[in-house]
Amino acid sequence: MEIAFENKTGRFYTESLKKTKTVQEYLETVVPDTNEDIAHISTVRTEVYIKSKDVTSRGVTVTGEISAALLYITESEDKLQTVSLKKQFIMEAEADGAELSESAVAALKVSNTETRILNPRKVAMTVEITGEITAYRKADELTVSAQTAENGPVLHALKREVSTEKITVVTDKTFTVTDQFAIMPGKAIPSRIVSCIADFICEDGQQVGNKVLMKGKARIELCYLADDTPYPIWLSHTVPFSQLADVGDNAADSFIFSAETVSAYADILDSINGGKTVEAEIHAVIQLVGYKAQTVSFVSDMYSNLAPVHCKTEKLAFRTGAKQSSITATCAGELDIGEECCDVISISAAITHFEKLGTALRATIQTEAVYSLADKTLATARRVLTAEAVCEENAVLSSASVLSSTLRPEGELISGEVTVCFVTQTVSEASADIVVSAQYDDEAPYDYHSFPEATVVRAERETLWELAERYHSSMEKITAFNDCADINGKLIMIPKSI
Repeated sequence: MEIAFENKTGRFYTESLKKTKTVQEYLETVVPDTNEDIAHISTVRTEVYIKSKDVTSRGVTVTGEISAALLYITESEDKLQTVSLKKQFIMEAEADGAELSESAVAALKVSNTETRILNPRKVAMTVEITGEITAYRKADELTVSAQTAENGPVLHALKREVSTEKITVVTDKTFTVTDQFAIMPGKAIPSRIVSCIADFICEDGQQVGNKVLMKGKARIELCYLADDTPYPIWLSHTVPFSQLADVGDNAADSFIFSAETVSAYADILDSINGGKTVEAEIHAVIQLVGYKAQTVSFVSDMYSNLAPVHCKTEKLAFRTGAKQSSITATCAGELDIGEECCDVISISAAITHFEKLGTALRATIQTEAVYSLADKTLATARRVLTAEAVCEENAVLSSASVLSSTLRPEGELISGEVTVCFVTQTVSEASADIVVSAQYDDEAPYDYHSFPEATVVRAERETLWELAERYHSSMEKITAFNDCADINGKLIMIPKSI
């Protein structure tokens, strides 16, 4: 006899595709006619921007752009000049038969760069970009599975409830961050912007009514020229941002979101006090995934004391929690240059690798300094620093970025300090066996009357369910005849039950 089950489902998002893709791009350019020849490269700064995402039945296509700014020392060794490179690229994640909808999240990062001087007027770069691409689709997911209340054989069912996190929100929102900031006293007055690079650090998201409030920081790095300075100058600026995204009736308890830069611009303005200010404008897209707590009820086992019951089970996988965290770490070190440093002209700190090992977070940082000597010539020094922090065991490290960096001359040493922000995402998962169908074998019934009316046993690490099934009883009957607060090691009476 087939035992009928009634299943109730809810409509939620589910991951239909999750891939890590890598592309390599080759860029080259010649220095402007107004620039001098290249002696050697001192600093390379790169950023990757998302331009578009396209989801089709074939997969997800992401179009992006590499933006790079190279600082180099001229052949005369008394000047520092810059050259910029840009190139668009395409990254594809094939569906491989998976069913896709219109929702996808992409996180791009520069994983490796190699720079070569082809000749004194020409430079080339090979850039490796890594993308984490996840596509979502709406699907019916189980919320309740139970035996129907129809008349039939007496059955005992082990019912379970688990608390899960269902994906209820997947959305994008484009936004713009604009800010004006003055050049700090002591800094050279800018005459022309050479490059503007921006990235984001996401901190907190919470639902307010039918909207989600997201907060974080935009970090802007400018390279500019000044009339009274013979070299380009780097300037870092951080501005907080907050955005509201409309999610309608799709309630959520926790959110994981990222802000990806689409483009970044900067301009120099005259201030009212006669100085100069910089106006920066960053276009970006927020990618938001929201999770809602949901209780799932199901039957994990069944038996009858009158006849065999054959259960068919399937593994039910579910999320038990989701959160996003930002963790900062600071590291310090010294560059031994072996000669007297007069002034630090330019500093750079770039993360070349980051990883998670157990609960340890680690970022490898390449620091570079361009400094001047007593004879006014320029030189460079490099050192690798390591920033470390601690996170939860089941957290996934999604990104690492430099928050701030400082280098200062101290005789024949250049002391430095770098602060890094790690962003981790934690999505806890578990699984359980669920009965999806059952057969009651009424053609081979048990001889119920031959079972003993009661059995006395000493419980040894068995559950009430296991004892009830083994001795032809029920958990309700055992509980009625015994103190079941802690049965382990105790003698208990087990009466038989239909």
